[in-house]
Amino acid sequence: AVLAYQTAWLKSMYPLEYMASLLSSVMDSEGKISQYIQNCKSMGIKVLSPDINDSSADFTAVGEHIRFGLRAVKNVGEALVDEIIIERNTNGKYTNFYNFIDRMSGKINKKAMEYLIKSGAFDFGNADTRSTLYYGYEQAMNEVKTNIKGQLSLFGTAIAEPIDMEMNKIKPWDIKTAITYEKEATGIYITAHPLEQFADTVEYISTTDSLKLNDEDYASENDGAAATVIGIVTAVQNKMTKKGNPMAFLTVEDLYGNIEIIAFNEVCRQNSTLMQKEKALLISGRISAKENQSASIVANSIKEFDNDELKLLIKLTDKKYEKFLGDIKNILKENKGESKVYIHITDTGKKMLADRELFVKITDKVIASLLGITGEGNVTLFI
Repeated sequence: AVLAYQTAWLKSMYPLEYMASLLSSVMDSEGKISQYIQNCKSMGIKVLSPDINDSSADFTAVGEHIRFGLRAVKNVGEALVDEIIIERNTNGKYTNFYNFIDRMSGKINKKAMEYLIKSGAFDFGNADTRSTLYYGYEQAMNEVKTNIKGQLSLFGTAIAEPIDMEMNKIKPWDIKTAITYEKEATGIYITAHPLEQFADTVEYISTTDSLKLNDEDYASENDGAAATVIGIVTAVQNKMTKKGNPMAFLTVEDLYGNIEIIAFNEVCRQNSTLMQKEKALLISGRISAKENQSASIVANSIKEFDNDELKLLIKLTDKKYEKFLGDIKNILKENKGESKVYIHITDTGKKMLADRELFVKITDKVIASLLGITGEGNVTLFI
């Protein structure tokens, strides 16, 4: 009880330091880091990308934000992180990319450079340079080596002159490519999550999420219950059962962490083209609880998730249709989008597709407004 009180007090009085410490304690667990970063967002705390001049080895509170720790970047390693920080503390911040290579020459390998670039550690305030650095870092490392050799005097003493070179500029990565590489390097999405722009829709359609499925009490209570989730595929493992039927284990990431999906037989056969990394999927099935493990979902339906492909179904009695049609049209017109709208008159069975001008952008606000007219359970999203 005392520990719980102290933890709650720390979280309340020093939220930045508390969450930074919590993130640092789970660096070996991508799922936990992702979960805690979402917790930070819900608390109004922004987690910043790694920075070669600003990051410590661990997650740290910086002003009103938390800075990602260099030790959590893949293929870098603690020894190299220590070298980077010692050099920075001894001789000052790195002035640019070439300056970093110069000062770390002989201490850093190409794989570490690649992952630091992908993570955003060399942005120096401009994320658009990541593509240029990625395609030019090997040449830059070679140029620095050549330059250092050329600066040696006859007596073998290095001439202390700053290195300032230029790379051929490459078109910046689009946001999808940038965050995909960012996740490859850090294990999580930092700058943005592919599903964030559809958060309202995801929350409305999903009946559970990774946080709930990670809770043993929730999992045991809901074992066998129907579930629908939306997530990005991050891993696929195809197998064959003893009977020779296909099955697949998918890891999908929702807004909070990872969910294991199991697909058998026909579900596996019919959706093999969809079960690919980076695909956004809408998955329905049943919860399968496991002792001392996160629950998984056994899929019975897998569809590609496309927010523009979502359709809105409004159910009304004939009486309500006549009374509130004008109000419904106003809501839809004020929120124009690409999602088709269907109206179902429940007492006559009549179904209608609304005119193109009434296609809507689906948000929580739109759904809440429509539910205020139709009543609970009468507004549904489907693909």
